[in-house]
Amino acid sequence: MRGLQGGPIKIRVGIHTAEPGLDGPNYVGMDIHRAARIMATAHGGQVVLSAETAVLLDGQVDLAALGSFRLKDFDEPVVLYQWGEGSFPPLKTLANTNLPSPGSSFVGRESELAEADRLLSSYGRRGC
Repeated sequence: MRGLQGGPIKIRVGIHTAEPGLDGPNYVGMDIHRAARIMATAHGGQVVLSAETAVLLDGQVDLAALGSFRLKDFDEPVVLYQWGEGSFPPLKTLANTNLPSPGSSFVGRESELAEADRLLSSYGRRGC
């Protein structure tokens, strides 16, 4: 980022610390996906870190707590921090939409969906 300072290109950085899986020469897994989602929240010139990374830095660098945010494809909110100075617009997260927070995810819950469908179908037959 220092090398690009003053130029027309501004990069955004997201950092998350975890142990990813390895598939051949590629890192894989939800933690890789989480790091990408964290990076996607940032604006050009901004460095955003997960709480897992912030804990490991143990006060060695100045971090600003940004709060708790929902990331696409993740059910639970994550706490994010900004490394470095600068004022940026609000992070680009699901919280910056007019969509409600989901109560729960039905992905991978086919049996619960089938039961709900059965109950709704029987409700209509009873004429209630």
